[in-house]
Amino acid sequence: MNTTPQDRKAQGLPINTIIIAILAIAVLFVILFVFFRKGGEFTQATSDCVAQGGECVTGGCGENSIRVVTGRCPQEQTCCRALVKIESGGSCTFDSECVSGKCDAGKCH
Repeated sequence: MNTTPQDRKAQGLPINTIIIAILAIAVLFVILFVFFRKGGEFTQATSDCVAQGGECVTGGCGENSIRVVTGRCPQEQTCCRALVKIESGGSCTFDSECVSGKCDAGKCH
């Protein structure tokens, strides 16, 4: 039995499969767009100095603190985080070094 080219059926993808694939790709792009747009806001929020437990100070960090390299501060300021919390009456450089959160005239209150 000889078959002519007109007798053969095409073995292609059904149109429904193609439409579903296109819709799936479109949904994927929408999800990626939303995720990356919101992801930028997340990165900005977590790179903030205060969000990392530090404090923006003018000049260098005190002897009881360490510089947070990834903490973002305004220009001419440094992000510092206390190594240990200082009790009332101890010497301090900035507020976040003190247990009370208040450094005044170089002493924790």
